Amino acid sequence: MSKQEKKLVSRVALFAPDTKAIQPHLPPVQEVICTIRPSWSKVGAYEMALPGGKIDSVDYDNLKQTEMLTDVEAGANAAARELWEELGIELAPTVLRYILESTNDSGWTTLLYAAFLQEKPALQVLPESAGTVWLDATAVAEGNIPLFAEHAYLVIQALESFGSRLNKT
Repeated sequence: MSKQEKKLVSRVALFAPDTKAIQPHLPPVQEVICTIRPSWSKVGAYEMALPGGKIDSVDYDNLKQTEMLTDVEAGANAAARELWEELGIELAPTVLRYILESTNDSGWTTLLYAAFLQEKPALQVLPESAGTVWLDATAVAEGNIPLFAEHAYLVIQALESFGSRLNKT
């Protein structure tokens, strides 16, 4: 299967300092930004989800080399593009840390990336989403805040990859 035929999406777990310091023994990075899926979404309209979307052929373009980028490199490009389109947040693909690849029952493969911001950017509502919200990552991990599809699992995996441990009750 060629890269254009693969069903690939990128998602970003983007964390920022929590001003409430929910768990003082952990770094103050317990909030994650989510978008509210727009009404025109084919699945999960108005559900909260990690920002991201389909990895397009343009994401494989590599202007510095003659070879196409790998899925992981293209996924980082797509993730950075989607952060801009959905949230108005501009980050270089190199800032995003690759976390994992996960394929669901319908054959879509998600490439997860994560990053920690030094401060929270202002929330914006752009045409690519129905809204944005900062969520308590611990509450998401405990299942107290439902997210679209397997996105709560993705939040947990991103935090654990950075060495954060969530206290589950």
